[in-house]
Amino acid sequence: MPADARRPLVRNRVKHALARVWPPPRGSAGALAPIVCYHSVSPVASDLGVLPERFEAQIAYLTTHFRVLPLDRLVEHLKAGTVRPGSAVVTFDDGYVDNHEWALPILRRYGCPATVFVVTAFIQGKIVLVPDPKLGPLTWGQLRDLRRMGWTIGAHSHTHQILRGLPATELKLEIAEPKTVLEEELGEPVTLFAYPTGQRPDFDERTVEFLRTCGYVAACSTLWGTRHRAADVYALRRIVVHGDDDLATFSLKVHGRYDYLRMLHRLRPRWRRPGAPGTGH
Repeated sequence: MPADARRPLVRNRVKHALARVWPPPRGSAGALAPIVCYHSVSPVASDLGVLPERFEAQIAYLTTHFRVLPLDRLVEHLKAGTVRPGSAVVTFDDGYVDNHEWALPILRRYGCPATVFVVTAFIQGKIVLVPDPKLGPLTWGQLRDLRRMGWTIGAHSHTHQILRGLPATELKLEIAEPKTVLEEELGEPVTLFAYPTGQRPDFDERTVEFLRTCGYVAACSTLWGTRHRAADVYALRRIVVHGDDDLATFSLKVHGRYDYLRMLHRLRPRWRRPGAPGTGH
């Protein structure tokens, strides 16, 4: 196996070993309510994808051990201080067509709600996010179908640019435009946002203030963590699921045993300049 291919495997083994001995997070860190982040669910392997059988095992586990809520409901509970122990949320980023083809039937089978954050220029066919024809966008009809099935639709920017440091006109395009487009297409308010890439250098207080001004009530990052406080609703932490995560790894992640990664994310601004591409979508 080439060295480049071995590196992620070694990294994942090290992370898993640390997770097995790392103590669970304490209550003082906020309410335990893992927000799980997926991108693609497909029988065709990809860097962003989870195989359907693996996804189903994860959803079966999550709905057995947690009370899965729509994201907007969790936000309401956070603000009211009424989050019940063992709550969880399922989210998808970008808006890939396989979310409808493969993820939707599995989630319906388990009565599991979900939120999808879409890049509107991607849905409109104006940009390509991944140079892989299998990872095409949802159609507007499919998005409306997801909404009818109880999914929540949120914005993931217009063209998937890093938001921090953008001029005001570009920031408006990335934050206000998707809200306008989605509300026109869906006929209802869109109040949830997910930052492109979503690490600490990718958004700041200026970004958050613009979200508030536009009418968003909460935003998801990809900063790691399973616990949340009301003060963090514009930087909600998530658990990113990778294609090679087996059920044991998934279980450790949602129960907070990977939360040591939070410390590494705090250090990330030291080696990444603002606006630099990150590791997530």
